[in-house]
Amino acid sequence: MGLPERANAADGGINATRDALAVSDDTLLNDSIKATETGLSTGDGMALQLVIRALVPNIQLVLTPDYETDKLGFVSNGPDRLKLEDYQKRMDWIQTAALKYDGLVNGRYSGDMRTYLETIKSWGDDPDKR
Repeated sequence: MGLPERANAADGGINATRDALAVSDDTLLNDSIKATETGLSTGDGMALQLVIRALVPNIQLVLTPDYETDKLGFVSNGPDRLKLEDYQKRMDWIQTAALKYDGLVNGRYSGDMRTYLETIKSWGDDPDKR
């Protein structure tokens, strides 16, 4: 059984929590506020949604072969609450990340970047282990 496309914001249950984790815009939060104002909800789930929003990081591109890095110069953070469906904002961020990457490749970190690219290249040499 698949997950519902959108949880009922007024139910305040696990679906609303799951939705808060998955949604990067304010739709769920606004729906919760409206449901509380109209008496459809007690607002219990809204505090949890605010905490989740604060704890869930924005989208991030790591410019190394690692899943994450402590080297802030090798990270490009997406705009706050970026909607991936927003083509122009997504492309603006990608261009910013590409310029940062170009600066790393052609700047004082070119040796590190060459090593990172060699690591990434080696992934294609591994046989598929399915």
